[in-house]
Amino acid sequence: MCSLNELYLLNNKLSGQLSELIQNLSSGCTVNSLEGLCLYDNDITGPIPDLGGFSSLKELYLGENSLNGTINKSLNHLFKLETLSLDGNSFTGVISETFFFQYVQLTDVVLGQ
Repeated sequence: MCSLNELYLLNNKLSGQLSELIQNLSSGCTVNSLEGLCLYDNDITGPIPDLGGFSSLKELYLGENSLNGTINKSLNHLFKLETLSLDGNSFTGVISETFFFQYVQLTDVVLGQ
């Protein structure tokens, strides 16, 4: 499983805290190889945990869940991120444009409700 590059589990009615799912993923060498993570359109709850350990992540799809909290610090250190989809959740707070300055490869962002 150390060569897992992409994990797409969209629309699978997955439930539970996002932090638990991320913890399970990061317990092996997947943390070093994962470039695409799609948990779109499930029943996942909670805030976005620190994803800094997933330094190879280029695509992150967490939209259409029941995530909450703020976005800023949870995505620090994802410098290779190209696509970010967080729409359809219940996030709070303000995202300043300076937040996006660190993501020089980011080309697609979906944040709508």
